[in-house]
Amino acid sequence: MTLPTLPDDAGNVTLFWSKNADQTTVDSFTYFDTYHNALLTSAQRDGVSLERIRADGPTADPANWTSAARTPDGNGTPTLPNSQHTGGIPAGGDDLIRLEPARLSPDGDGYEDYLDIRYALPGAGYAATVTIYDSEGIPIKRLVRQQLIGAEGSLRWDGEMDDMSPTRPGIYILFVEIFAPTGDVRQVRKTFALVRRF
Repeated sequence: MTLPTLPDDAGNVTLFWSKNADQTTVDSFTYFDTYHNALLTSAQRDGVSLERIRADGPTADPANWTSAARTPDGNGTPTLPNSQHTGGIPAGGDDLIRLEPARLSPDGDGYEDYLDIRYALPGAGYAATVTIYDSEGIPIKRLVRQQLIGAEGSLRWDGEMDDMSPTRPGIYILFVEIFAPTGDVRQVRKTFALVRRF
């Protein structure tokens, strides 16, 4: 079955079940472009899908919809869990970010070649800035700059600086700032080690 193209300013999607002369509405969703994350301009909303936050939440509730986070494959997660889905217990404080382990060894041997940054946000619709600083407080890598991210997910850092040069061994600081259209702003700092063979 081919699905129709939907307008991006407003529209309706209704799913029917029918057999013989009986017809039942399974679900119906009327949407507006105001359901998008308020941090996105109208130009930034172009091509960005709306995603349902809670599968068990009401379909018609505007608060249950928000903009999809940008993924490596585009702006949406067809056939996968929505980037903005929530369902677990909201995280708080330092539990927003986990580094497991809190070190990387970018030598190409297949062991801890990347820093694995896992996050679980308190809800959907947050944008983030993620920066890595050296031990002197100088920013060396900006992983994410004021970008809408999913409610849960991960980022990776391969040990390269913004200018693509390799970093030296030492202690580094991951600084994450998340902010929502409601004004909720949270900051998390995590230290980790970068090790190299001599």
